[in-house]
Order: sequence, then C-alpha cells, then structure tokens
Amino acid sequence: MKQSIVRRAISVAHRSVMIALFGAFLLTVAGMFERSIFENWSHRIDTRLQRAGLVANQIALFDERLAMFAHMAVSSSDWRWITRYDNTVPLLDRSIADAIAMAPEDAARRFTAYGKKSHETTFNMERQALNLIRNGQKAEAEAILDSRTYAMEKARLTSETNRLVEATRDQLRSDFGSVSRFSELSKFCLVLIGLGILWWALYRNLRRSEDVFTEAEANIRYLAMHDELTGLANRRALSDHLSDRLHGMITGGRKLALISLDMVGFKKVNSLYGHVAGDTILAALAKRLLSNQTGSANTFRVGGDEFVILTEFTDEQDLDAQCDRLIRLLEKPIAAASGTISLNARLGVAKAPQDATDPSSLYRKADIALQHARSEQSGMVVHYHVSMEDRIRSRARIETELPAAIDRNLILPYFQPVVELATGRLVGFEALARWEHPDEGLMSPDCFISVAEEAGLIDELFLSILRQACANARLWPSHLSVSVNMSPTQLANPNISARIRGIVMEAGIAPNRLEIEITEDALAANFDSVRQPLADMRALGVSIALDDFGTGYSSMQHLSELLINKIKIDKSFIRPTPDPRQNANIVRSMLGLAQSLGLATTAEGIERRAQAIELQELGCLYGQGYLYSKPVNQLACLALIEKWDSAAARASARMREVSA
Repeated sequence: MKQSIVRRAISVAHRSVMIALFGAFLLTVAGMFERSIFENWSHRIDTRLQRAGLVANQIALFDERLAMFAHMAVSSSDWRWITRYDNTVPLLDRSIADAIAMAPEDAARRFTAYGKKSHETTFNMERQALNLIRNGQKAEAEAILDSRTYAMEKARLTSETNRLVEATRDQLRSDFGSVSRFSELSKFCLVLIGLGILWWALYRNLRRSEDVFTEAEANIRYLAMHDELTGLANRRALSDHLSDRLHGMITGGRKLALISLDMVGFKKVNSLYGHVAGDTILAALAKRLLSNQTGSANTFRVGGDEFVILTEFTDEQDLDAQCDRLIRLLEKPIAAASGTISLNARLGVAKAPQDATDPSSLYRKADIALQHARSEQSGMVVHYHVSMEDRIRSRARIETELPAAIDRNLILPYFQPVVELATGRLVGFEALARWEHPDEGLMSPDCFISVAEEAGLIDELFLSILRQACANARLWPSHLSVSVNMSPTQLANPNISARIRGIVMEAGIAPNRLEIEITEDALAANFDSVRQPLADMRALGVSIALDDFGTGYSSMQHLSELLINKIKIDKSFIRPTPDPRQNANIVRSMLGLAQSLGLATTAEGIERRAQAIELQELGCLYGQGYLYSKPVNQLACLALIEKWDSAAARASARMREVSA
C-alpha cells in the first residue's frame, strides 16, 4: 500500500528535525563552551605566563641596577647614585613579592628561605658600602662590593629567581592541561546529556506530531468532502454519494431526484454588500436546507450559490410538493448586517431512472434544467426534458460560429429611433445588435450576448457594433446621435476609451453624436472601477446614458459623481399593469430625480400614443418604442430618416400657412 502523504511528511520531518537539532546542538555547545570557558581559562593562563616572565625580567633588571648604582656611587662618590639606588629598592621588593604571590606554595617557601635571604644579604652589603662612602672610606666600600660573598649572594638570588619563575610556569602549564581535560570531559558530558534530552524531546514531539498529522489527515479528508463555509457536503462528496444512492435505487426499486438550485440576485447582492454579506446569506440558506432535510434527502453545496439536493420521491406530485417547500423555505427574508435581503430560488430537476441512471448524466441533466430555469422567471421549477439538449447544442453551435460572425460583420446594428416627446422630432437612434444567421434567420441579442461574454468575445463584438454604428451615423444628418450599449465587462478594459476615440475618429463623426449606454447593474457592481473609464469618455465628448434605470441598485451618489448625461427608464415601468397609478408614481419619482440632477430622460418601450402623451406631461424628454418604429437595418434607417424629414417639412409648411 502506498505510503500516505502525511506519513511521508512525518518521516521527512523526523529526519530533518534530527539533523537540524543535532547540528544546532553541536554548534551551540561547542561554540558556547569553548568560547566562554576554555578560551577564557586559556587566556587567563596565558596572561599569567606572560606575567611570570615579566616579573622575572623585572627582578633581574632591578637587581642589576642596584648593583650598578652601588658601584657607581662608590667609584664616583656622587650622591645622586645613592638616591637612584634608594628609589630602585622598592621596585625590586615589589617584583619579588609579585613573583612569590604567583608561584606555587613549595616554590614560594624555597624562594623565601634562599632567594629572599640572598636579596637581603646583598642589600645589606650594598647599604654598608654606601654608608662607608659617605664617611670617605672608599677602599673599604669597594672591598665589600668586590668580595666573593657579595658575588655569591647575587648569583644565588638570580638562580633562585629563575627557579621560582620556572616553577610558576610549570604550575601554569599543568593548570592548562587540567583545563583542557576538563573541557573535553565537559563536552562529552554535555553531548551525552544533550543527546538524551534531544532524543526524549524528539520522541515526545514526534508522537505528538503523529497525533496532530493524523488528526489533520482526518480534517483534510473531511474538508475534501465538505464545504468549509456551510459545513455541507461538497461536489466531490456528491459524486461518491450519488453513485451509492443510484446503486441502491436500482436494487431497491426506488425513485431518486437530483435537484440543482441557485438564488436569483445573489451575485448582485454579493457585489453590492461584499463577500461577508454573501457568506452570511449562504450560511443561512445552508442552515435552512439542513433543517428541511429528511431521512432520505441529502444536501450539497457545489459552488457559489449553487446547491444540490438528493431526495427520494414516490410520484410526480410528491416531488412537486418537495420543490414547492424548498422554494418557500429559501425565499423567506434573510437578516444580514446590511439589512433584510430577499432572494428567489430557481430549481432544475432530473430524475432517476427516468432521465439517467449514472451520476454524471443525472447531474448534467439537472444542471441543464437549472440553466433553463435561469432563462425563465425567478422562482421557477424546471424538470429536465430531452428537448433541452437541443438548446444546449444550439448554444454550443453559437459559441463556435460567433467569432467568424463577428469577423465577417454578420452581426449588424439595427436602429430604433429616439424621439423628442414634446415635438415628435427625431433626435437619434439606438443601435441594437442583430445576427443575420444564414440558418436561424435574424437572432436577437438574448441569443448570443451571454455566449460572447462567457467566450471572451464581448470586446470584439462591442467594437464591431460600435464601428458599424458610427459608420452609419456618418450618413445621417449631423443633428442625429447614435447610442450603443456597452457590456459591464467592457468597463473593466483599461483601453476602452482609447478604442472608442479611435473608432469615432475613423468614422469621421463628432464625438458628441455618440452616446454610450451602460446598465444600472454594471454601475452599482463596479462603481469604483468605472469612474475613470467614464470620465475619459466624457472628456472625449461622448455622452453617457444609464440604461434600464429603476431595475438595479444605483444611488444618488452614483448618478452625481459619474457625470451621467441621461437616464433611460426601463420599459417594465412603461407597459400597462393592473395598477397603472403605481407605475405612474414610480416614473414621476424617477423623472423628478433626473430633473433635480439636471439629467435628460428617455422612456423605453412606448407602444401607444397615450403613453407618449402621459410621459411628456410628466416631464420626460425623449421616448423610443414600437410606437415610432421597430429596430430596422441601415437601409430602412435611411428611409426612416428621409420619411421623418419629409413629415417634419410638411408640418413646418402647414405651420407657415397657418401663420400666414
């Protein structure tokens, strides 16, 4: 059996610790002991050896000086030599005392008995000679200093001094040998003690490490199968568990459903309030799912806000009831630090053995059903059907064909007019992407924009539409503007402003004829990062419009700080509703906000003249929708402009006739 990673780590750590600690021990003991003890003692002994030699030299020197001063005093009868003699005597006495103090006890006693006695004898003879010279008895003084006794005592003093110093040196050398032997013995003892402590410590720590690593290995196994944030089993555990459940289902004749779910708006909340709020929501959702878990159900978190539930069911009615309970449970408000947050759930359901009998297929089909739920209204439950595979294949086909379609300009701008509500005057067009597919016909952006974003082609697509729109705008009257929608991911491109400038210059139109539309969600989610790109566009002269206003989370701060030129009221507030007064009040509030900030306003989705009149009375400046025209291609757009100009000319002529 292959040794586990943890066991190998323990073995490597064992060897590493032994080598490191043993080396550190040797270095520490050898360095500290030899430097602090052995070298200290060696230095002291060496110093004493040098001192012994110095004292011996001093005794010889001072003794020779005394003899010389005495002879000079006798031969010259000069009293100054006597003074020098008297000054040197204490120096010799002090040196002799130092030598005795340094010497071994036996050598010191011998020197005191013989050497010191010789010193005293010669001193007395020299002093006697000096006294005789004071009395003028020069011959008698010279006789004393030249006597054999005087010479013998001087020689004995020198001999005993040398003997004393040599004995001192022998003793110091002996001491040095003892220190060396003690040093070696100490090293040996310390090594033994250290090794004993080291082995004891290593054994104890390795036992502890083994326990810790064993526990860590268990934790790693747990974490490998569970989500750290919620404590739920994860995708890997789902794969293993699903295999077991499917095997039991086949042998037991039971029905099993895999429910894949996520929460509508979770990513938006995560972007607005931060990951802490997002984690709080996920933990609360997991707690609810666990509280709802029955004996036959298992809950997993497979990533982000996506959860999977395995549950047994008796029939379709039972499964629908379980899904309804899940939706009601998950859509209850969640208390977070940023306030109470409500989210809607989407469920994709795949059943075994009806839809699949192997784990990967069952999970894939539940995920396909969830993708279809995402394209429907929030709160939907979608059961897998084989026809959904066609949509998946179609999406894959779109992703394959999209790069070539962009390169060949098969994705074109279609233009919808923007009208001044008060006068009916044409002021510009919004460019809307349409794919003239050779097989599928005219495809709306819903079919390919999300694919372009996921495939990383949104930059090329945006620039292609922008380039074509600006080229078409060059053919229009100069008072007409063109607006182009920008994806949220575009704002993260640091070169986007420079690219827009280049396209505008290439098309030869004034920058103030171009309007860039960004969604309210893009503004709210990336507020700090979009400031500079939008400021660069404004500096170029390009106008900025906030699209789908009222559907996101933008604030007064966003609108004022980013120098937005216009807000576009989402068509959901324009279309008829059971309570039209409520929508009218909302639109009135939006228009009041825009007027207070000095922003222009455009209402989208106008289909009836009564809507246009009401919006104009509420203070809305511009409108667009099917009332004026559906999006049309470039040729129809030119015809529309000509028709509008003709109508305007006729109206102007009638006004002149009336005036006349």
